[in-house]
Amino acid sequence: MKPNYFWRAVLNWSRSRTIFERILAVNFAIIALMLSLGAATLFQLNHAIVIGQKIEQHPMTVSNAVLKIESQFTQLYSLLDIATDARSEKAIAQYNRQLTVLDPSIMGEIALIKTLYLGSPKVPEGLESRYQDWKEKSSDIFKSIAAHQSNETITLHMRSSSFSKGLITAHLVEINDFAQNMAGLLIADMKLERRDAILSITLCISTATLLALLLSVLVGKAIANPIRALQRVISELANGNFDVALPDISSRRFEAGAIAQAAAAFKADALEKMRLMEQAESARVKAEHANQAKSRFLAMMSHELRTPMNAILGSAQVLDAMALDSEVREHVETLTSGGETLTAILNDVLDLSKIEAGKLTVSTVDFDFKSLLQQTQALWASRAEDKALDLNFHIEDDLPQWIRSDETRLRQILFNLLSNAIKFTSSGSVDVDVRSIAGDGALASFEIAVRDTGIGIDAEKLRYLFNPFEQADGSITRRFGGTGLGLAISKELAGLLGGTLDVVSYKGTGSTFTLRFDAGIANAPKVRQAAKITDEIADRSLAILVAEDNGLNFKVLSALLKVFPYELVHAKDGAIALSMLEKRHFDVVLMDIQMPVLDGVSATKRLRATPGPNQLVPVIAMTANAMSGDRESYLAAGMTDYVAKPIDARRLYTAIARAGIQDKAAISEMLSGTEADAKGEAEQTACA
Repeated sequence: MKPNYFWRAVLNWSRSRTIFERILAVNFAIIALMLSLGAATLFQLNHAIVIGQKIEQHPMTVSNAVLKIESQFTQLYSLLDIATDARSEKAIAQYNRQLTVLDPSIMGEIALIKTLYLGSPKVPEGLESRYQDWKEKSSDIFKSIAAHQSNETITLHMRSSSFSKGLITAHLVEINDFAQNMAGLLIADMKLERRDAILSITLCISTATLLALLLSVLVGKAIANPIRALQRVISELANGNFDVALPDISSRRFEAGAIAQAAAAFKADALEKMRLMEQAESARVKAEHANQAKSRFLAMMSHELRTPMNAILGSAQVLDAMALDSEVREHVETLTSGGETLTAILNDVLDLSKIEAGKLTVSTVDFDFKSLLQQTQALWASRAEDKALDLNFHIEDDLPQWIRSDETRLRQILFNLLSNAIKFTSSGSVDVDVRSIAGDGALASFEIAVRDTGIGIDAEKLRYLFNPFEQADGSITRRFGGTGLGLAISKELAGLLGGTLDVVSYKGTGSTFTLRFDAGIANAPKVRQAAKITDEIADRSLAILVAEDNGLNFKVLSALLKVFPYELVHAKDGAIALSMLEKRHFDVVLMDIQMPVLDGVSATKRLRATPGPNQLVPVIAMTANAMSGDRESYLAAGMTDYVAKPIDARRLYTAIARAGIQDKAAISEMLSGTEADAKGEAEQTACA
């Protein structure tokens, strides 16, 4: 009989039968299936017994593996004793060669035991861990010998190795005894379990058969009338009466025909809603992942960009402290100004989430407005000359010299506008007009217009110009580069300064960006700020440990501090720093955060937890990490101060001066307060 003919016959039979008859057929099919499952289970049990009988030979295999491990391990331990007594390179080399040869064999035998062992898996696992521990202890002996440590230290390592050997021997004895004595008992238990399983299966099959027959009769009698009632219920639902309850029943035969049609409609609607919900959930998960990826990217970029920026600005500060002629000093000032602006831009990119949330703030200070404009012109003049462009600044004669606003944010807006103007202009000029448009003596309104003769922007594209990550034309990114973020940030910053940023542009003729903002009128200070901290610490001789893995950063730091009588000691990671702190006294520790082997936070925690000559030494964190909450986490770890990279020399001098006058009692009190705060927070969390 062909399969297709068989299934057609079954389908035709089903269509011509009542629900009661179909239920009986289903139950008989279930009974047949359970009988088949029982027979299959019995077959599997018999197969398990056959496997168990084969396991009877495993004790010999396990015992042979144990004997092989004992033999090879004894060879290694003998060579270890010889190498330890001789303490010669030749003997140690002989041990290492033999270990290289025997170690794979020993590990292979241990793996074989783990596969065949019938007892607790923790026993062979413990054997493996003890063997690895013995190798580490043996390695410690040779490390102590190579480091010329004391005989007491070497003897201590030898005792530890001997103790590990004893544990290994104990594990081998336990494994061998179990393999010889207990395997047969396990086989007997498996046979008893087989007999019990056969009885249980027989009882289950008999009970299931009786229950299936009983349910067939009961369900067949009880289901016909409810099906007719459900038909009426679904008819009511089809007529718009949705107050009636709908049970979860489906069928395609006789009384259930109307139910099947109505249920299909409800099912389609439910599936559509489920699909929409899954799409919404998938979009939410993707958005969360994208936000997490953005945060990780910003943290990584903060560290990777601030590290070279630290070298640039640090070198500029070193040059600024030298005796330079006016032209060179002007270049140094331009370099410093540009580097500080790039650092500010980096901070804005890191605070992109704050901009989107409207939480970005400004810092108002008094600054020389005209000097800012002159420095900006000097910085961008060479870039304009590279493209044969004229860069012209037209500054109103009666423009106030000193104003009160956010110098960094204003410089950032100017840099963004000039960068775009020069980038998108191939010939002609870039003109900057600066004027005061209103004022009452204490407050004035200013206007800065940046006009270029570049490619211009289509009118329909202007509305997208200030959107983040968008540019007027997709081809612009390929031709000129850029992320499309600068103008969006500038627009937000203009609003924070109490002003606006507008644009007028025509395709092919150029663009004019106009910044209008309000600022207070300030008076020039009588004396410019100076680094007075230098005089306070110049005569003090301090021993400073610098934990810094970047050699270039240490070089810049040494140049910044060479004018002071400081002794700088370099440690390339946290582990080396801790080793040095155990051997001699230091007045201050400059601790980088991200270092190989042991990071700065972990090194500080270990330093504070270990009694020693430098347990209460001031620790200043120096790091390129600049995300929110970093400073608080470093202080909570036991550090006493924080200097962000790129390092400002004045802030570094101030931090060292503060550290130099701190006494141990004050540091101890501060650390105790930190621990108390942490304990209080933990208690509050527990109560909550």
